[in-house]
Amino acid sequence: MILIGVGSGATDPLQPLYPLMQKISSSAGTVSHPVFQPVVSSKELDSIITSSATLGKPVLLDFYADWCVSCKEMEKYTFSDPLVAELMSQFTLVQADVTKNTLDDKALLERFGLFGPPAILFFQPDGNESSEYRVMGFMKANNFASVLEQVYRQPEPTPSLTVNAGARPQLFAAEY
Repeated sequence: MILIGVGSGATDPLQPLYPLMQKISSSAGTVSHPVFQPVVSSKELDSIITSSATLGKPVLLDFYADWCVSCKEMEKYTFSDPLVAELMSQFTLVQADVTKNTLDDKALLERFGLFGPPAILFFQPDGNESSEYRVMGFMKANNFASVLEQVYRQPEPTPSLTVNAGARPQLFAAEY
């Protein structure tokens, strides 16, 4: 299989037949890979969240870096899944590429109490983060689809609800 894979242009020894499978699946129908809007500062992010609120759409913020293996896995195995791509289309997709570790990158990470990527945060149309649905690390497509469905169907918060601002429950997704 590895020889056939190399002959077909494969570069991943764990998936030597991937290029052939891509050709087969692309002939069956194309799956669009979600496109993220880049964001480099908190000010830009706040503007996007506000704009998305006028559309009534929740925001998905993906912290990414070129050197992040789990980020690459999320792109290759999770975001490319047809169901995940369909569910992600209901969100305003934003990506903070923190590869260069600039001052703005550090400020964004610090704002959300993150040490680095991968991390996926969700904001409801009211602008508040749904911190209970944070995804830290790689998550398989079926599990991520479930999270997307839960976030999208999350009811609007009631005005009398008191939230502990210091609490940051997180969904850790280090599963392979």
